[in-house]
Amino acid sequence: MPAHFQLRCLGEPGLFTMGGRLVKLRTRKQLALLCYLAMEQRLHTRDALAELSLLKPVVKGLGSRATLNLLEGADHSFHVLKSSGRNDREVMKETLDAFAAWMDRVVG
Repeated sequence: MPAHFQLRCLGEPGLFTMGGRLVKLRTRKQLALLCYLAMEQRLHTRDALAELSLLKPVVKGLGSRATLNLLEGADHSFHVLKSSGRNDREVMKETLDAFAAWMDRVVG
C-alpha cells in the first residue's frame, strides 16, 4: 500500500502523514526543497538542485575519507554528450582512476 502524505507550505510548513502526525526531517532545508518542488510542479535535474558551494565544505571536513571528483559534462550515469568532445569510455576511465587514487590514499 503506498504511503500518502500531506505537505503544508503555508503558515508553519510541515510534512504530515494522512493520520496527522508530523514527519521529522533531518533539516529545514529538506522541507524547503519539498515545498519548492511541490510548488514548481516541473522536473528538475539534480545539478540544478545541488549546491556545489555547500557540498565542498562538507567533503573538506571529512578529510582524506572523502574526495570530490567533478566529471565535467557527465550526467549521473557517467554519460557525456558527443558535443562535449569526450566519450563515455574516457569519463569512466577518469572515474576509475580517481577511485583507485582514493583507495591508495585511504587503504594504502
